[in-house]
Amino acid sequence: MFETLNDIPQPIAEFYQETEAELGLVVELKPKGRIESLERLSLFIERGVDEHIKDAAKAVLNGEKWQFLDEYLFWLHSKPSEPELLRDDAGLILTDENNNQLYVDGITPERYQELLANWQNSEPQHTERTVDDVLAATDYKTVMERQAKLKGVEFEGVMCSATKEDMWGLNSVQQLIAMGGSTNFRFDNGNKLLLTPDNIQAFQAVWIPFRQSFFQD
Repeated sequence: MFETLNDIPQPIAEFYQETEAELGLVVELKPKGRIESLERLSLFIERGVDEHIKDAAKAVLNGEKWQFLDEYLFWLHSKPSEPELLRDDAGLILTDENNNQLYVDGITPERYQELLANWQNSEPQHTERTVDDVLAATDYKTVMERQAKLKGVEFEGVMCSATKEDMWGLNSVQQLIAMGGSTNFRFDNGNKLLLTPDNIQAFQAVWIPFRQSFFQD
């Protein structure tokens, strides 16, 4: 479609490169690279591996860029054809009863200018998004927070999760500990910690701020 890089419209120039061929330099598309859909991104989010999620989000952005190229090329191909005089089989220009020249498909020079202006005004635009933009439209934040709560915070060598179930459970044993009792508390992530009157305040000083951090902007 394009003979040189200079022939390529600026909005889509980044998609093309020149390569050596038998007859000299040729213009061709660059490799597309990895492309993922939003549906596939959702699967990566469910698995919860942050590095893989970010890579998948980048692949979604890459797919959006290549979709823009398709839209732009379609737009280029839809450019209105210049007016063409209507002729008879002998090649003579046809006219109407008022001796006005006739045009193919009725596209007069005036009508052509209208169509051309409409076409120019419909040029596709690509709005660059970021990985954060893509993830903001998913349940990424919720999934990552859920995993972080379940992983928990370390206290006395134990990773103590901080889910709402943990909060309810800890509230239920507060009175027992306040009365001098102890409990081998089982957290939502399966880990256990012996809570006693001697360590409860130190535990709360670590666990409560960690739990509250999920509710701060």
